[in-house]
Amino acid sequence: MSHESQPAILVRPEDKGRQQLKLAGDVTVFHAAELHQASLGLVQHDADVDVHCQEVQSIDCAAIQVLLALQEAMAGRGRAIRLLNPSAELRETLVLAGLAGPLGVA
Repeated sequence: MSHESQPAILVRPEDKGRQQLKLAGDVTVFHAAELHQASLGLVQHDADVDVHCQEVQSIDCAAIQVLLALQEAMAGRGRAIRLLNPSAELRETLVLAGLAGPLGVA
């Protein structure tokens, strides 16, 4: 049994004072620990986070939960995350879960 395509979870250098996180491929429970570790590192810095999502093919509730936890942790430090260019698949999943608004996806 295959565990979907290998996702890309990449933390990139800051750009204009904002941290950069890129998600791509299938971001699922099989990759939630990796996403969580990346998120923990992002919270430690004094900068907002841009999450680039245009290449997300699918996402499940485990990965969404990590994004919500990142958002909450950042808000607790007076900072924010932005989901940039969410793919149609990501947008649809967030709408179905009732989380498009809370994660800032219109």
